[in-house]
Amino acid sequence: AIEGEAYFAVAHDPARPFSVSSPHGVVTAVGTQFDVDRLDDATEVSVYEGRVRVEPVAGGESVA
Repeated sequence: AIEGEAYFAVAHDPARPFSVSSPHGVVTAVGTQFDVDRLDDATEVSVYEGRVRVEPVAGGESVA
């Protein structure tokens, strides 16, 4: 299984949203700091500042 974790600090630019994809969904941020941890059976998102939008893949589990 492929696993990994990455931290992102994204500048505020609504014209250029920043997205991170994993097999479990897509995280989109504009002007925030967040961490994406891809595990074998899930993807964990930690937000340190600002907000992100998390969209699970079609047919996937809901995101809390």
